[in-house]
Amino acid sequence: MELFVSVAVAVPIKQRYTYVISTEIAAGQVVRVPFGRRSALGVVWTLDAPPPTVVSIKSITEICAPYVLQEPMRHFIDWMARYTMIPLGSVLKMCLSVPAVFDPPSKRIKELVLSWPKALDPFPLSAAQEQSANALITAVQAKAFQVFFLDGVTGSGKTEVYLRAAQEAVNNGYQVLVLLPEIALTEAVMSRCQQRLKYPPISWHSSQTPAQKREIWKNVARGQAAIVVGARSALFLPFQKLGLIVVDEEHDASYKQEEGGFYNARDMAIVRAKYENIPVVLSSATPSLETFLNTKKCRYTTLHLPYRYKEVALPSITLIDLRKEPMQRRAQTCLSTSLIQRMQETLQCQEQVLLYVNRRGYAPITLCCACGEKIQCPNCAAHLVDHRRRGVLLCHYCGHTVEKPRICPKCTAEELMSWGIGAEHVLEEVQQHFPHAKAVLASSDTLNTPLKMRQFIQDVQEGTIQIVIGTKILAKGHHFPQLTCVGVIDADFTLATEDVRAREYAFQLLQQVAGRAGREEKPGHVYMQTYQPDQALFQTFHDRDTFLHEEARLRKAAKMPPFTHLVALIFSGLNAALVARAVEEFVRKAPQEDAIDILGPIPAPLSHLKGRYRWRVLIRAVRQASLVEFLNKWCQCAPLPTTCRLEVDVDPISFL
Repeated sequence: MELFVSVAVAVPIKQRYTYVISTEIAAGQVVRVPFGRRSALGVVWTLDAPPPTVVSIKSITEICAPYVLQEPMRHFIDWMARYTMIPLGSVLKMCLSVPAVFDPPSKRIKELVLSWPKALDPFPLSAAQEQSANALITAVQAKAFQVFFLDGVTGSGKTEVYLRAAQEAVNNGYQVLVLLPEIALTEAVMSRCQQRLKYPPISWHSSQTPAQKREIWKNVARGQAAIVVGARSALFLPFQKLGLIVVDEEHDASYKQEEGGFYNARDMAIVRAKYENIPVVLSSATPSLETFLNTKKCRYTTLHLPYRYKEVALPSITLIDLRKEPMQRRAQTCLSTSLIQRMQETLQCQEQVLLYVNRRGYAPITLCCACGEKIQCPNCAAHLVDHRRRGVLLCHYCGHTVEKPRICPKCTAEELMSWGIGAEHVLEEVQQHFPHAKAVLASSDTLNTPLKMRQFIQDVQEGTIQIVIGTKILAKGHHFPQLTCVGVIDADFTLATEDVRAREYAFQLLQQVAGRAGREEKPGHVYMQTYQPDQALFQTFHDRDTFLHEEARLRKAAKMPPFTHLVALIFSGLNAALVARAVEEFVRKAPQEDAIDILGPIPAPLSHLKGRYRWRVLIRAVRQASLVEFLNKWCQCAPLPTTCRLEVDVDPISFL
């Protein structure tokens, strides 16, 4: 007997297709089907496909047993595709991200075996930690959807709390997913899991080989991976019995995927937990404004950890007014006299220093002093960054790399100079002032593998490194007992943009960096170099809630998220004139809706990216659902030419 089934195919298309099969099959079964002139993976979505209206219906060619996407996962994929406007097949492809899993077994691929040291006894918790952990354990046992916000100051032991809930979930036969915003945090959290839990966690990240990913995917699908720690893409792993999701550092903008489909992994994690009917924990010392307001509206249950573990004091905060520092009479100097003195005092006490600078490389601009030419990327509207350690100029957007020239490419003068301050420049200056101290640069350029990150963490914890110059990868999540002094080289950096979230990001980043200091018995001190010490950000730095309430007031007055919803339309093409013309025609055909504002079009701030010319349009409304309906109607009445690509970013956080 032939059975007609509806199949979602893992290719970038919105609709499902009807296929026929003559054997028994279950909904959710992964299959291989003919698609055009090729074979593609797909998933049987429903078994009640309508009778065919055409004579020839293609047959399913292979059942990829025993892998099945459970019904909650299929509902989640459907919802995500509708909300984000990513084609259904593209979302499904994220879930089937390791196609080698479905290939015939290869003798060359060995079973992945992870070895771990013996687990330690549970860490003693404070009263506040115990209370929060018990609330999470109760929720895990109840197996019902509930969103928790684990609100704890830096160093309060939030990880210890959610690991207790993870242990309870595993004890009851469930799987656990711990999401992290960056791969750099994986080693620290894996180490903590390894110490505290009876079950060895498995990490999932982009540095793993295809063979490793194949075995991890299979172990997750079989229910053999009890705890998975990973970045955004781990959300799409095929858990068979998911019992708890944790989103650590929930405020971090890195949870937003901006290539190959726009989505926020934090928000999607909440939706997946809803369909799985399980609790989800958002954890942070510096919540996003969205999370903060949801707690005030009682949509999320808040668990408070108001003090550091063992009631260790929070670090003192000192602003260094660079307008009054003698260093300003010396060009291209990044360390103020006051900061150098504080560093000397710290090193004399056999303690460690972290200097934070949010720029990779040596300098962001290479400038000709003769003609004023700034060397730019040929593919992007961006300057090439001087990476002096490698002897190259590098584009941080497309990766274009050239050897650093000796002469100006425009006027041929031998007067090129590096302008601005990056992490490598800070390291150079530190080595001049402290030649006998071991100083190390910690950035995504130097700690680009889990092994390097693991060795770095070990060296800092053992005290073989005295001074760390760190970028964003060290701003959160790390615990270094002897690190008592933090210096922020440029506390004004994140305020120098017109991004609607610039103040929020600056507050979160500086709070997280400050939280690295004095996490154990020795008191911590934070020194922030700034030209704007009177900024409201610094005046409310000790009062997070006051800052967030004021930020909410400003956003509401400006009709900006989270009080409205935005959808960004990004148009791009290889010909600047054709893109501009297509965008103008597209906007001219926009439907008229009183409740929806169309802002633009304008050339994107990053108007040339990876060889494509870019324009942006923002659509704003109070209800997000009305935006999706409006945009679907708009796209139907205003088709774009093939010379222009349209990308849709629902709930954008970047406006470049």
